[in-house]
Amino acid sequence: MRRVMVEVAHVAVRMDCRFKDMFWRITSRRGRKVAYVAVARKMLTVVWHLLFNKELFVEEGFSKAPVRGMSKSSSNNSGGLSLDEVVGILCCAVRVVSDGG
Repeated sequence: MRRVMVEVAHVAVRMDCRFKDMFWRITSRRGRKVAYVAVARKMLTVVWHLLFNKELFVEEGFSKAPVRGMSKSSSNNSGGLSLDEVVGILCCAVRVVSDGG
């Protein structure tokens, strides 16, 4: 999981977003490798929060659109992914990265 999230962090810091600013703040104090791991951890924390609260991530500066099937009062069968499905997808991604593909 760590390897996958660090790869995602490498991509995220190239984009113009909040994670890029965080990366450069940490890089100036701790170094690039530590900064990549810190960004990966922050991204995983955001993903957990979004899944737990059934919300969508919206970067600042973009308008928030209503999300179908992701309200807190809705059931798991409302068209969104359940937590088990998300964990399964992440496990598949970890297997692909660990197999070198």
